[in-house]
Amino acid sequence: SMDGSGNFTGSDGCFYRRVKAAPYAGYSFSDYTVIREGANYYFKLEPLRWQIVSTSNGSTLLVSEKIIAATAFGNNNGYNLRNWMNNLYNSNGVFSAEQRELIAATNVNGITERIFALSDSEYTSAVTGKKATTDYALAVGAAMENRVGYWWLRTAHSTAGNAKVVNPNGIVSFSIVDSGSIGVAPALNITLY
Repeated sequence: SMDGSGNFTGSDGCFYRRVKAAPYAGYSFSDYTVIREGANYYFKLEPLRWQIVSTSNGSTLLVSEKIIAATAFGNNNGYNLRNWMNNLYNSNGVFSAEQRELIAATNVNGITERIFALSDSEYTSAVTGKKATTDYALAVGAAMENRVGYWWLRTAHSTAGNAKVVNPNGIVSFSIVDSGSIGVAPALNITLY
C-alpha cells in the first residue's frame, strides 16, 4: 500500500518507491539491464551515505556520496530543487525520527532549510568532486558520463536562467534552470551533542 509520501511498504516491511522510467538516454542500470522508457521500476529506500564537507562550531556539513535523483532547478531561486529537498526530508523511510533530530535548521539564502544543495562557495572538489549516479537517479532522467553525473549547486549563475552545476569532471559549470537531467546531491548540517 502507498503512503502519503508516495512510497510503498514491501512484504519485507521496507519502503519502496515506484518510478515510471524516463531515462535521459539509452542508459543501463548498474547491473547492465537497459532502462526501458515508460517501464515501472521499484527502488528500495536505503540509508544514504554521506561525505563530510566541513566542520565548524559543533556543526558538520555533509553531502550525499552519490547523486540520488534528478530534477529541474526551477527559477533563479531554485524553487523545484528546494521543493524536492523538502519532500526528501519529510518522506517516510528516508530519515528516522532520531536522525531528523540531528539535522540542524540552516539559514540558506534567508530561508530556514533542513536539506539543501551546496553553494558554490561550500563546494570543494577535493572533498565532494565527482559523484556516481544511483540507479534511481538514472531511471528519473539524470544525465551522466561513465556512471558519473552532473549535479546542482544552489547558486544562480550570472547569466539569467542558468544555475551552477558540478560536471562529471568535478568542475563547476552551469546549466539552464529548467533542465530536468541534472542530478541532486542533498546536503545537510548535523549538530552532535
